Amino acid sequence: MSCKKFVLLSLILLLIIYSCASYTTMRTHPEFLKRRESIMAIAVAPPVVYYGKKSPGIPIGKTGISIGEEDIETKPDLEQKVRKNIEEACQNILKGSRFHLSGFIASDSLFETDTTLAVTLENSLREVEKIVHEVRRIKAGSNLKMMMKPDCSFLGSKMKASHLLFVWCSGWETTFMDELVPTLLGGAEDYQSEGLYIAMFLVDVSTGEVIWYKDTDQPHNTGYPVYNSVYQGTKAEDVQGLVRKLLKSLLVMKK
Repeated sequence: MSCKKFVLLSLILLLIIYSCASYTTMRTHPEFLKRRESIMAIAVAPPVVYYGKKSPGIPIGKTGISIGEEDIETKPDLEQKVRKNIEEACQNILKGSRFHLSGFIASDSLFETDTTLAVTLENSLREVEKIVHEVRRIKAGSNLKMMMKPDCSFLGSKMKASHLLFVWCSGWETTFMDELVPTLLGGAEDYQSEGLYIAMFLVDVSTGEVIWYKDTDQPHNTGYPVYNSVYQGTKAEDVQGLVRKLLKSLLVMKK
């Protein structure tokens, strides 16, 4: 191989490696690696979930025109199931890490006896979607400098954790009949029957700083989230797989 060809191939290889390394949806605090070593215990906050059933418009062949509009109706029963799947997935994976999982479990009875905790946690959960949208505007791979406003130190003491894991999820699924309509009328190739998007971030309760963020979106996408069309939020194994991929960069698993 000539010297010029070798140099050219080397440059191409380096470009590919650099591109692959840059294409990530993870954002971290400038001192993330150092701060990760100070993690003592992680508590999973109740996930913020928007999930429902999708009703398609009725497509007219391949004209790109449809009668009516697609609509997603949120379903509390589905949201509760997705929320449970996410909580269990996070807890199971955290148990397999070198970090301690806090024994905190959110419940109505707990919040009834401790209204201050209930209000503080509710205020923090209201911040979750806002933080997700703000972080998404930061270029992937860039340093993360963001704080959660509610009293995180109070939450940490109540939830017996040095760090809190917050999760935001949005998605939908359809019934068999809803999927059948576009198929029969020739618009199936443009119809996404399932969609799932999960974002999560870790907060240091001592400072309120977000030290790590990752989502299931496509790399460097700064517009609307890209919803995964393969996984369903109501399937525990699907959620487990996605959550494991997200947490992989944060946690050091036990051997």
